[in-house]
Amino acid sequence: MKKNNAIANRLLHRLELERFERRLRQKNKKHLKNKADSQGERPSPRIQTRHGNWKTKTQWVDCTVPAEMDLGQNRNESCDFVRTVREKVLAGSRLRLVFDDCKTIKLSALVLLLAQIHKLRLEFSADHITGTYPENARLERLLTQSGFFKLLKVKSRPKEKTQSKLTRFIVFKSDQRPNSSEIPLLRSELLGDDLQMPSLIAKRIFRALSEAMTNVNHHAYKTKSIRVGSVGGRWWMVASLSAKTRLFTLAFYDAGVGIPKTLPRKYTMEKIRGVLSLLPGIAPDDGQMIRAAMELGRTRTESTNRGLGLMDLTKLIDAAGSGAMHIHSRNGSYSYTPNKQVHSNHSGFVEGTLIEWQLPIDKALQNLPQELVDELSNEN
Repeated sequence: MKKNNAIANRLLHRLELERFERRLRQKNKKHLKNKADSQGERPSPRIQTRHGNWKTKTQWVDCTVPAEMDLGQNRNESCDFVRTVREKVLAGSRLRLVFDDCKTIKLSALVLLLAQIHKLRLEFSADHITGTYPENARLERLLTQSGFFKLLKVKSRPKEKTQSKLTRFIVFKSDQRPNSSEIPLLRSELLGDDLQMPSLIAKRIFRALSEAMTNVNHHAYKTKSIRVGSVGGRWWMVASLSAKTRLFTLAFYDAGVGIPKTLPRKYTMEKIRGVLSLLPGIAPDDGQMIRAAMELGRTRTESTNRGLGLMDLTKLIDAAGSGAMHIHSRNGSYSYTPNKQVHSNHSGFVEGTLIEWQLPIDKALQNLPQELVDELSNEN
């Protein structure tokens, strides 16, 4: 018994000694760092990666956010800014996003920036990006309630409780699976108790969202392997519903290979050119490929009853007489407004595919054709 107690005491003494030495090393390391900072010196980094040494840097590099982040009117500058954020981090910088000049950020541009920051976090597991408070109060509210500041780990400033809430946001979400079981939870989180969306409209919107999630899992990424902390199979989403105008907006994004690259896997180029009325030998650009994907998707819907989600939304947009669906993928874009389609090509590059839906839900409900009402009612 005495022998066992002696052994236990020696082990305890050794453990306490090791803890003391570890604390001493940490204290000495902190002292050397403070001394180097006070003398304007930079200690030689101990951790090096092929993407730079931002893990050991203390200096933040300011990166000014454009005045308008918008994939419509200001697409090229917005895409260039998102690309710059990634390139600077990969080069070893620790970025501070400065919002002094920024006035507006549209939801589609916001989800693109959020996804890029989240991707960098997943890839390197480090807090290498932070941000400042914008001078514009509406913009600050957007960044706070959408979860942007939470992702950057920037504390939101306290606001007066009497401030009216004109818009309700779904805090940005990301997952690696279709996860359609979460759709009802997303619906209740968005609508809450004070904002109501008619079930006839809500069902179509969230069926389109479920279809978008499934498409990511089936087509968007080169590999279907899913690992914790990886980007493969991942999607990002932000949504809002205005209490005043009743405008519902949802931006859904994946960082896969993009529609122009996935479409030839499902259809021959001859069929794609035929839909676009292009002569043999002419290669369609990215905007035309997205347009072809929509046309072929509409044909498939009519013949096989598949792909109903996106087609449902175009019917609702037509019924409302307003609203829009925008798709951005690689250098191409496609917009659907009531009974009108437009596609374009741009220098601004969007990695993967971003879909944005805008629907004035009250107008859509008031103008729903009886045929569509009956169809929706039968599905409930």
